[in-house]
Order: sequence, then structure tokens, then C-alpha cells
Amino acid sequence: MLNFSFGFQLIRPVFSQLLSPAHVTVALSAPSVATTGEKALGSVPTQNVPRPENDRRTAEQIILDNPILKNLGPQKDIHLALIKERLGDWSANNPDPASRADAAYNAARVLNWIDTSLTAVGEDRGKYSNNGVLEGYTSTGYAAFGTPAGAWEGFIEHGYHILNRDRRLEWTNDANVTAEGNYRDTYR
Repeated sequence: MLNFSFGFQLIRPVFSQLLSPAHVTVALSAPSVATTGEKALGSVPTQNVPRPENDRRTAEQIILDNPILKNLGPQKDIHLALIKERLGDWSANNPDPASRADAAYNAARVLNWIDTSLTAVGEDRGKYSNNGVLEGYTSTGYAAFGTPAGAWEGFIEHGYHILNRDRRLEWTNDANVTAEGNYRDTYR
């Protein structure tokens, strides 16, 4: 005959642990700056903001972290004076490192929003979305309407209110503009 009381004595500690409230330790990691900062694209940027408190990067580091800003070139429709008016000056000409970093941060927020835009009909732009390249400049350096470059030019000229809240590129009848926002004379 089996002795059930002896068996219960052996498994009683296990039952006690199972029935008692669990003490679980969870390690929470702080969100990275890239997740909460200029690459957090949950909503359209509407104004210049200071960098998050935990963001200690320099303007140069922010530029390196954001290929769309790093790859911004000297196209004809890049109006530096207007950009500085809208976003601040992230160049070495600005002697204030914090102001430079905030300007780079805000420029990266706008450019990342534009770089992740959808087609005019709301479809994914595939390999052209979030690729660090501002598509839509003509071979002569002008920004074509209905492209990411056109959206950047619109922002430079008109400010935050011009950014599409639905993240779509503008509809255009220009036969040289592809659905993905490229311009055919520079399309590869």
C-alpha cells in the first residue's frame, strides 16, 4: 500500500510555490533615442522641438545617424536661408552646439517623415521608402512636384503645415514622375 502523506510531503514545497504570488523581476530597458526621436514616425512633425532629454548627440552625430540628412546635396531647390529660418542652422557656422544639434534633429524629423512617404494613392513606395535618398530631383537639380524632393521643397517654402498628415506624396499629372516619386530623367 502506498503512503500518500509521505508523497505529499515531498511535493508540498512545489505546491506552495505554485500557489503563492509570483515574484517576477522584469528588466525594462530605456527606449533608444532613435526609437523615440527623429525616427519615431507615428505622427507628422508640426513644429520645431528640442531633442529628447536623453539625446546628447552632436549635430554631426545626428547627421551621420540619418542618411537622408547626410545625403542632402546642393540641389538648386535647396534654399539654405529658408531652411535655416525654418529649422535653424546645423552647420559649423552656428557657434552654439546645442542649437546646431536641435536644428539637425528637426531637419532629420522632417526628412525622415518625407522619406517614409507613401505613393499618391497610399501604397508603399517599396525600395524607395526609408532608403536615405530624397528622390525626385531632375537632372538639372530642380525638385519635381509629387516627389519626396517636391515635398521637401514645399516644406522649405511653406513650413510644417504643408506636410501631409496621411504621409502621401502629392498627386501629379507629370508623366516624368513615377508612382514611387522618382523623376524619369534621373531614374535608375
